[in-house]
Amino acid sequence: MKKGYLLMDQLENIMEKEKVNPSQTLRRKIGEAVSKFLIYERLPFQLASSP
Repeated sequence: MKKGYLLMDQLENIMEKEKVNPSQTLRRKIGEAVSKFLIYERLPFQLASSP
C-alpha cells in the first residue's frame, strides 16, 4: 500500500471523528495530513536527485 493511501485513510478517519465531535482543530488536522502527504510524495524525488 502506498503511503498516500494510508494518509488518505487517516484523513477520512479524522473527518469521521469530527462529524461526531466538530471542533476548530479540523482545519489544522487536515493541514497536517496534507503536509505529510506532500512531504512523502516528494521525498523519493528529492532523494533521487541528491548527489
